[in-house]
Amino acid sequence: MNLFPVKMHNRYGYMDQHGNVVIEPRYHYAKEFHNGIAVVWPYKNRLGAIDTTGRLLFEQGIGGDKNWANDFYDNLCLVTEEDYDGYETFYFLDMSGKRVIDIDYKSIDDFSEGLASFAVRTLGSWDPKFGAINTNGMVEIQPEYDYLGKFSEGLAMVKINEKYGFINKSGRLVIQPAYQQARNFSENLVAVKNDNKWGFINKSGSLVIRCMYDNVEAFAQGYAAVCRNAKWGYINTKGEEVIHTRFEESTSNYKRNFSNGLAAFSKNYRWGFIDKNGAVVVEPKYTEIKPFVNGLAKVTIENDYEETNSYIDTTGKTVWSKTEDRYSAYNFDTDYH
Repeated sequence: MNLFPVKMHNRYGYMDQHGNVVIEPRYHYAKEFHNGIAVVWPYKNRLGAIDTTGRLLFEQGIGGDKNWANDFYDNLCLVTEEDYDGYETFYFLDMSGKRVIDIDYKSIDDFSEGLASFAVRTLGSWDPKFGAINTNGMVEIQPEYDYLGKFSEGLAMVKINEKYGFINKSGRLVIQPAYQQARNFSENLVAVKNDNKWGFINKSGSLVIRCMYDNVEAFAQGYAAVCRNAKWGYINTKGEEVIHTRFEESTSNYKRNFSNGLAAFSKNYRWGFIDKNGAVVVEPKYTEIKPFVNGLAKVTIENDYEETNSYIDTTGKTVWSKTEDRYSAYNFDTDYH
């Protein structure tokens, strides 16, 4: 069953794909389901997790003046607690809520493909070095890189002497650091930047799509969003422009990747969705949007006084909607609890 979080009367619950509330709003805050598990806050400083039946897997106190928990990745949930002085403590919980990995590093990322990158301060330097631990908390890749990204499709981006390359899970450098910037692999290709322009290479390090774009996003469903002269369009994995670069740039950092066959676009500071032919399916009328997941997308229309949060389907039909005044609509979606 696909469930989606909804907020009603300042409490969170879940609806199904048809807009029927199936888990009553009882939580202080509730995140989206990820692999059948959702992280919830029954109360402000009580953290828990539920399955799609609403069964509580665990509930426990959580410390810090502010706190946050990410989704479960590789069956582990990263928790951050921040005290009044801004000092952060990190640890991982397992599916039963047991604290299984305590983190004594400057920062730590979520697990991805069995590894999580971390940063440590080095003696005599303010610049951290990055390595990775496994799901047992053991160091798998020594902290010797200026940066280490998430593993994706078996490879992770690393920074060495101001240049970016890629390592495998053994820590072996498989693509030499030769790029100004780089991102994560998706659909066997990865975006890289040279001479201030973006293109794509494959896992052998061969340039597949030459560096000619001002900005790009990762491939999804066979298409990648590309930007040239402040206009966005789409290319396929052969580098062919399948949707002309005609959609306007935006200050909002929303992803334009295709999901469920639709991608976001902006016009006059509003957002809508297009299909793979570039045809407008959902008119640009929303101030905030999220990508389609399991057939629905969360969208928002707001003005100085009110905020309307809705879920729409892939035809643009509203499945669920609620309007609140801006003050009561304020919640903790953005940062900490």
